[in-house]
Amino acid sequence: METTQRDQIPQHERNYWNIGAENGAAFTRATAAAAWQEYLDQHKQGNWMQALKIINRLAAFDPQQPEIWRVKARLHGVMGHAACCQAAIETLLHLAPNDLDGLRMHALLLYCHQNFDKALSICNSVLAKDPAQAEFWILKADILKSSGKLQEAITACKRALHIRPDNEAAQRLQYSLAFAA
Repeated sequence: METTQRDQIPQHERNYWNIGAENGAAFTRATAAAAWQEYLDQHKQGNWMQALKIINRLAAFDPQQPEIWRVKARLHGVMGHAACCQAAIETLLHLAPNDLDGLRMHALLLYCHQNFDKALSICNSVLAKDPAQAEFWILKADILKSSGKLQEAITACKRALHIRPDNEAAQRLQYSLAFAA
């Protein structure tokens, strides 16, 4: 039997994985739409725990919906639940292997855990298919900078700025690379 990230969630995070899913009446298609609106309201107010409870209920109702897992990954990430975030990303990418948000979150999570080679591999894979993805060029430049490959980072940053000259993250990165080089 294959071990998944979900199986490896540490106990201190495990409680958050399904929190709220056991509460409330079961959703129907009609009530699920209202639940999404409630999620948006809670999210807008910064009530991450309430938003997570709603998303967990939606995941129990419709576990094949990629958007639920995308949102669940982001919420766990914001709340500092790295293992839950990774497990939600894994589920998202299982359902939608080419989901750019999921791939970017996965690469970013790997980068944050200093797994530069795997993060860079994801960026390169996406960019090989679609070189117009400025966000992946920026992430690639960040990874290369952290790996000490400054000239390659400068090149990647220039590619991002060529695609999106107004991108503030790429502009800041270009500025920091100018001082690092």
